[in-house]
Amino acid sequence: MRITHIDQFISEVEVLFDQIAGPWGSILFKEKYRRSIGRAWSAVKRTVVSIRNCLNNLVVNAVSELEAAGLAGAQLHLKLECLDDTWERFVVNGTIFYLRDLLDWIATILSSLARTIPQVEAWKELTVQILKLLDHS
Repeated sequence: MRITHIDQFISEVEVLFDQIAGPWGSILFKEKYRRSIGRAWSAVKRTVVSIRNCLNNLVVNAVSELEAAGLAGAQLHLKLECLDDTWERFVVNGTIFYLRDLLDWIATILSSLARTIPQVEAWKELTVQILKLLDHS
């Protein structure tokens, strides 16, 4: 997979989270957490359209904010390059170890995005929570 821009990142990560909170949940998490993860993801997912709209506004009107958050130019390129490599390792190997690594990179990019779009903070926090739950499952 080759992610080349931040909107594509949002789309791909949304699909990944659908899998994590859905069919993969029974493999990844203790039963007592599965429903809560699904509900938390549903709440975050309802904000994705708003996040995309804010991002489109920034791309048109406030590129300097994206640059300041490391989401444009060389900084974004490096983040997406590392994400792509990590995502490929996860796809090839399919282990929780590589999923953790992938989620860690996703959290890094979401953290940068949350600096410019506050609604992203909940998605970043859910990512961190899922990482912690993977360590306890």
